[in-house]
Amino acid sequence: MRISIPSLPQTQHLLPTVTDVQEAAEQLHKLLDHNRRVLCITGAGVSVGSGISSYRGPNGLYVNKGYRPIYYHEFMHQGAVGDGKRRRYWARSYLGYPSLRMAQPNATHRILAVLQHTNYLDQLLTQNVDRLHHVATECVGGNISSIHELHGMYASK
Repeated sequence: MRISIPSLPQTQHLLPTVTDVQEAAEQLHKLLDHNRRVLCITGAGVSVGSGISSYRGPNGLYVNKGYRPIYYHEFMHQGAVGDGKRRRYWARSYLGYPSLRMAQPNATHRILAVLQHTNYLDQLLTQNVDRLHHVATECVGGNISSIHELHGMYASK
């Protein structure tokens, strides 16, 4: 059996690296103005500015060298192994909840919300469970149905 894996289309040119905020805004406007079906994918880095720590450092490795995620099959395991994994999961959640509860959307959340509200951003897919994209979008009167959570939401209204 042969499997065909699609590739991304080759672009004519890459946009230059920009460090000036005004120039970056202009480049972003040009990019979004010509592409009406834009999907934005976000992760933990977006919420770091709101005081929520990231599991990974700048090079993509876990900040805590001993950190290991709890996998679904471990969490659902019946018996002592599963009990231990569930206790560890809920203890981590309990310790991390105050920072999630107190967090407010930062500039990135607000900018993405405005881009959604003005129809420059069609859909937003996030790995974050903190609902900060939702809060920012509701503040500008946007439609939260265009926000999709890959890992669910930690808290709800």
